[in-house]
Amino acid sequence: ASTPAPVTSTPAPVASTPAPVASTPAPATSACADKRGAFTINGTSRNWCNWAGKTLTASRCENRDLYAICPVTCNSCPTPAPVAPTLSPVISTLAPVSSPTSGQACCENMNTRMDNMEEAIESLDNSIKEMTVDIDQVKSQMENVGNSVNEILNILQQT
Repeated sequence: ASTPAPVTSTPAPVASTPAPVASTPAPATSACADKRGAFTINGTSRNWCNWAGKTLTASRCENRDLYAICPVTCNSCPTPAPVAPTLSPVISTLAPVSSPTSGQACCENMNTRMDNMEEAIESLDNSIKEMTVDIDQVKSQMENVGNSVNEILNILQQT
């Protein structure tokens, strides 16, 4: 019987050059979470976070001051500070952007719009004043009619 000769393998060397990668920070895990289950507020026990999230969420969060207990539902999780990625320098080859000839045109346009708004408001104000005068005249006429009706009723009662 023949015994096979042992086989040894030697891997060929491989040169490895890693490709450059811009570092992107891993997303921060958030500790922001609603309290789970039922708990008591002012003598009432319920799952307050679910209750607040069903309808009228903003007012329920405010009225029951649920911001700290239900931060996800009440949209009150703290905002993490932004983390800037490390980037390699870039040489800009963009052409400069021309600016408007003057900022004066923009201001003049805004002033014109504001003047138009003031005129519209003044016109509405005048219309309201006219309506108020009309309403006062109608009130006066109604009082006169009421007085006349009372006089007629008095005359009828005397006869």
